Amino acid sequence: MAPRYESNWREGIDFKRPGYPGFLAEVQGMSFIQESWGRRSNGTLTLFRFKQPLPKKFTLVLKGGALGPNIGKPIRIKVGDAIKDITFVSDPLSKPERYHIDFTQNTSADTIEFTIPQPPTLTMVDNPESGIGFISLSIKK
Repeated sequence: MAPRYESNWREGIDFKRPGYPGFLAEVQGMSFIQESWGRRSNGTLTLFRFKQPLPKKFTLVLKGGALGPNIGKPIRIKVGDAIKDITFVSDPLSKPERYHIDFTQNTSADTIEFTIPQPPTLTMVDNPESGIGFISLSIKK
């Protein structure tokens, strides 16, 4: 995940920057390629594991969009035992969308998981415009 940059949960993750903030322990399911607008997911599951447990109650602020066949399809977001669905109706390049998603969990969790309905193929040759486009992600208590 190197390089690292300084940030906190409230400032969040800026996917236009190289690397990830120091508060993340692990990232899975994200492209290594940084694009001018952000980064795209590259698998069925995109996971952000934090070094510290997430608050039991918080608002996830997500800016981005769906790519290709994922436009208009529900994206599942899981934090501990709490599950929410969002649906992007546009792509992150033409019209990025911002969601404020409230989470209340009964158990302690340190991971946010996104389930992508139609991930890119392994080679990305068949459908390189698939996945979810992430621009920013932050946590507000």
